[in-house]
Amino acid sequence: MRGVADEEEARRALRVARAMMADALERLDVYSRSPAAATLDLAIHHLDRELGGPVPAAAGG
Repeated sequence: MRGVADEEEARRALRVARAMMADALERLDVYSRSPAAATLDLAIHHLDRELGGPVPAAAGG
């Protein structure tokens, strides 16, 4: 059963990381369409695929 708990903890950590990256992307987009914004957008896309689709922002971290 520990494997299931570890997997769920990892998925939760990925959702938190995704929320943080989405926030950073929003802040970058306010000022420019920089390469950093494009990189974050791509990373978010890959996380969505790994997590099985668009994931709502994690509540409370």
